[in-house]
Amino acid sequence: EKTLNQYVEQTSKFANAAVSSRVLIEMALCQCPLDNGNFISDIELSKLIARASLVIQYGGLSDAIHYNVLPPELHISALGDILLKDDFGAAVVEPMLSRASSEKYVYGASHQQKNYDDPVHIEAVKQSFDEDFWNIWITETKFNIDEGRNIIDSLENEGIELQKPIFEIKREDFFKLVCSEEVSKKVAEHFLERFTLRTRKRWDIVPHEFTLDEIYPWRYGRRLSFVARPILEIEESDNPTLLIAPGSLRMGFVYLVDGTVSGRLKQSFFQTEQMRNDWWGRAKEGHSFNREVTQNLSLNGWSVKENIELPEILNEKLEKNYGDIDILAWRPTSKEVLVIECKDLSLARNYSEIAALLSTFQGKEDDKGKGDKLKVHLDRVTVMERNPEKVKKYTGLPEVKIISCLVFSGIVPMQFAKIEALKNTRVGTIEEITLLFEAS
Repeated sequence: EKTLNQYVEQTSKFANAAVSSRVLIEMALCQCPLDNGNFISDIELSKLIARASLVIQYGGLSDAIHYNVLPPELHISALGDILLKDDFGAAVVEPMLSRASSEKYVYGASHQQKNYDDPVHIEAVKQSFDEDFWNIWITETKFNIDEGRNIIDSLENEGIELQKPIFEIKREDFFKLVCSEEVSKKVAEHFLERFTLRTRKRWDIVPHEFTLDEIYPWRYGRRLSFVARPILEIEESDNPTLLIAPGSLRMGFVYLVDGTVSGRLKQSFFQTEQMRNDWWGRAKEGHSFNREVTQNLSLNGWSVKENIELPEILNEKLEKNYGDIDILAWRPTSKEVLVIECKDLSLARNYSEIAALLSTFQGKEDDKGKGDKLKVHLDRVTVMERNPEKVKKYTGLPEVKIISCLVFSGIVPMQFAKIEALKNTRVGTIEEITLLFEAS
């Protein structure tokens, strides 16, 4: 446990410094002159990183207030300190991220051997992707994933040749370097357009095709970020100088591919209708995760029905459409009937994302009477609870006890937050939830 605590503490510091440094890169690209000025000292850089970290922290707290998980109250001390009672951070954010980091450490420890294995070069990866995704990706980016890999390989080879992890290159020289039989100039132009972060007159004024939240330092998944655009165009000219760190570029490429395949990037991140609606919608539906949950339950002796509507269970027409129950599960040896809502969510990584996620699981309705994700699920559970005889008939059980369950693919803030509407709902991974019923 001591080792885990040290790991969490140190990785948290490194992550904070890394995020703050990336934000400073985005700002410096727009604000720092190329031909005059002074080099920054280490102590000055440390102060800037600290200030960037403070901006990120305050922005996250602001979002937490916006999403009603923190009270909108703060005080300024006589010394100028901002005083805020952060029960949300202590009760939800810190323990959740600490547990996520600990589990990552434990998982990584058992997979250390692969770091010592010889790398395996794969010529093409098309066969590893869904065909529809491959085609929609090309429509969105104007290059395929193997062409992107070839470009990055060429840039990495150049860095090795120069013995530099970061190097400058003119735009026209970039094309000469990466273009080949496998990569046309048109493809290279589209790749460069996708991954280039350009200098601007002012950092706080964004191009017309972007919104201001694309530069908010405390937000993740931004299109105008160094992670999403790791090639820096540091001047405005017909043949501008590009600053390239091949390692950062490869990580940015993986970030884009993974976030697109999984649907973890926001819908607004994409431009084409095919990607925004066809693929993103399919990825967010989480059918593959539902099947994983179904398989786990079946292997543990549960009878399972997927995507089933209430009229089919109750054998009657209802006054409104309550939507599908993701999974209905029961066992002949017990009375519990699980009404399961499945959500395959990416890990919420900071105050903003945690607060935003929690706001959709409060069990409330908006001004137009539309329920949030939890309210919609609980309404289905309530209908089931009001009709025990019909549930008995459907399941064949002599007695039934309806159990509300929210099953997630990983750690979520709903496991830590005190939400009144969740008090009678089991929340966790399918392994955690089925473990609760092992003794019954």
